Amino acid sequence: MTDQLVPEPISRHDSCVFLRVGQEIFRITERRLAHLGIRTRHFTVLAVLDHGGSQSQQALSAATRIDTSTMVAAIDELSTLKLVTRAKDQTDRRRSVIAITEAGAATLARANEVMGTVGDDVFADISPADRAQLTTILATLNAGLFDV
Repeated sequence: MTDQLVPEPISRHDSCVFLRVGQEIFRITERRLAHLGIRTRHFTVLAVLDHGGSQSQQALSAATRIDTSTMVAAIDELSTLKLVTRAKDQTDRRRSVIAITEAGAATLARANEVMGTVGDDVFADISPADRAQLTTILATLNAGLFDV
């Protein structure tokens, strides 16, 4: 048995390690957000709505890079939980506009706390300077990704 998340020789490839670490962080995030009754994709939708205001399903899908069928399911689930509302666009009745509710904003606030603890726990073994550098690197990747 190994203590490494990704075994040799695969761990020589940064992309393989990055992928596996991301999968583990996703698993941890899903488990912790479940205590709030939401999933990672729900957190993402709520955060984008809270930051950018009401949006169409298509705009949300594009902004979050969540495929349209998954987005419809996520919005259905959030609507059932009364965390978002869905209304017909007044200028184009074919489109639905999604808005965060007060309950959604409150859930998002708690979810942001959870996400902070995930980061603190996952990166606990990294020095503050290394974590700051990692944050900078991730911001660069986030800004540049991607149609590779």
